[in-house]
Amino acid sequence: MIKVKNLVKVYQNKLIIKKLNISIKRGESVAIVGPPKSGKTTLCNQLLGLINPTSGEIIVNGSMAIEKPENFLQNLRLVSEEMNLFKDISISKFLSIYSRFYSDIDESFFNYAINLFNVNLDKIIGELTTEEKHCVSLVCAFMLKPTVLILDEPKKILGLKNQVNFDKVIKLLQSYGSTIIIFSENLKEIKSICNRVEYIKNGKLINKNEKNNDDKHDISSK
Repeated sequence: MIKVKNLVKVYQNKLIIKKLNISIKRGESVAIVGPPKSGKTTLCNQLLGLINPTSGEIIVNGSMAIEKPENFLQNLRLVSEEMNLFKDISISKFLSIYSRFYSDIDESFFNYAINLFNVNLDKIIGELTTEEKHCVSLVCAFMLKPTVLILDEPKKILGLKNQVNFDKVIKLLQSYGSTIIIFSENLKEIKSICNRVEYIKNGKLINKNEKNNDDKHDISSK
């Protein structure tokens, strides 16, 4: 479904992504795990079509993403840990505005997510806690029941209860055949909901043996 071929990104004369290759099948849940400044965010933004690669290809369902970004993006929903939300309107109003941009709202899934995360639709966005704002962001992604969902550190600021709720929604989306890509620094948070793990370091994917060697080196050096 998604195929990345020889992806390269150079920014300010620095090589950020280094001929990266990855294929993700329809219905897979893939974790892409790495430390800060490993290239995770750059790769995430390229998958979304938010930034263009210096070279290489991103192919979705047989089509180049860069050639038809509108067709690509309508199947992708990004939840960022720094998602911008309106401050002076209610959650209900915000979701109403948000839903106008999409024709594929799934009402039953929307109600399920609202109830699961205990979202009070009358609350004002600017009065929400960081975790509550993040839950609203997740509802925005989930209510579209996307065929492809890309998430950036989705559990980082969730409390234990909402982490469990998050896992429930992901598993339900998996049962519908959604393809899910999760970028994270913390494998433990997402390992149980992903059926495949890829490690990224210095702009390229590394194998498990390389990862284990890095971990041993880090431990021995402390």
